[in-house]
Amino acid sequence: MKALLENKELQSFKQRLTALIQKMTEKVQQNKENLNQRSQLEVFHAMEKRFMSPDLSLESLAEEFNYSVTQLMKMIREQTGLTFAKHIQELRLEHIKKQLIETDLPIKDIIMQTGYYDVSNFTRTFKKKVGLTPGQYRELNK
Repeated sequence: MKALLENKELQSFKQRLTALIQKMTEKVQQNKENLNQRSQLEVFHAMEKRFMSPDLSLESLAEEFNYSVTQLMKMIREQTGLTFAKHIQELRLEHIKKQLIETDLPIKDIIMQTGYYDVSNFTRTFKKKVGLTPGQYRELNK
């Protein structure tokens, strides 16, 4: 009888311990996911803050946020559907469009301040993406 009682207590203890371990494992996983989400937000914030810098690169971001280049490429593509370069290009394009509408700065200055050095090449890219040249876009949206 005593052995049976001890066995039941042992089984009960084992069940409680298993449940506790499971809860702890879930909590660790949850914390890991939260940390990963925070890290991802920080990466995107850094890209949004520095998209005009010619020094911004996938490699520098990966090093800064302790990702491998491959991990970072995959994460950016999963979140945006774009490659790193295309995402930066989209950020720059949106910034230029906003500047064209909100300022009277010369178009060349806006383009160069945004990190492009070949104005004519950018103008072709802009027209391909938007359907208008930067000058036409400015006139249409003023």
